[in-house]
Amino acid sequence: MFTCCHPALAIEAQVALTLGMLGELETDEIARAFLVPTATIAQRFVRAKRKIRDAGIPYKVPDTTDLSVRVDAVLTVIYLIFNDSERRFLERRLREIQP
Repeated sequence: MFTCCHPALAIEAQVALTLGMLGELETDEIARAFLVPTATIAQRFVRAKRKIRDAGIPYKVPDTTDLSVRVDAVLTVIYLIFNDSERRFLERRLREIQP
C-alpha cells in the first residue's frame, strides 16, 4: 500500500490506484466510492500511470523515513476497503432476508 501511495501523485490518484491494484476494485466501484463518474477515475489511472512512468517512480517499499507522508492516503484506502466490504456484506444479507 505504501508503494502505491507515492507523494508525487495527488492523494486522489494514490487512493484510486491503490484501490484498483491492491483492493481489486473495478473502476466503476472506485468511482462510486469517490462519488465521481467512472470516466474520471479511468482518467486518474491514466494520469497516475503516466506520471509514474515519466518520473521513473519505482514500485518499491519506501524507507521508514518516507512512510509518514504516505499515511493519510494509506488510511483512506483502508477506510474505503472496509466500507466497501461492509456494503457488500449488507447487500448479501438484505438479499437473504427479502422474500
